[in-house]
Amino acid sequence: MARFEFTKVKIKIMEDGYAIVEKSHLQAVNRSLKLFDLRIKLLQLPVINVKVSWVLLKRSNGYLPYSQNFTVDVCQFFKSGKNLITLYIFSFFKDYTNFNHSCPYNHDIILEKFPTYSTKAMTLLPLPGGDYAVDSNWYTDGKLRAEARIYFTLS
Repeated sequence: MARFEFTKVKIKIMEDGYAIVEKSHLQAVNRSLKLFDLRIKLLQLPVINVKVSWVLLKRSNGYLPYSQNFTVDVCQFFKSGKNLITLYIFSFFKDYTNFNHSCPYNHDIILEKFPTYSTKAMTLLPLPGGDYAVDSNWYTDGKLRAEARIYFTLS
């Protein structure tokens, strides 16, 4: 069974007056448990539409695309739940975040005490062992608002 572990998260806010990353912290509780906390303060409320575009990258002489590019209308996803890949990925985060409902968003985005490893994460989407990253671009009102890269290892 594969072991899935987040190793690093990088977030870049594209517009100063739109949001602030108040907390982005990977904490080692002990040798086997690491928790990730994230708090993004939204400065222009309400947020009435959100789209995210993401691609899976695999490390091989740098990080190279390993999947096609996916784009998800987040507000529509939370209304219908019909995107199976997004639903599967979201299932790991849903118990740790307040980013779990349809638009509008009138509050900060919080991910709290998210365990960074899992032995069951890749049972439905098997990938070969190695280092990976997910590049994502977050849009509201058709404007790029944030870029995030999440690094993880499969072993």
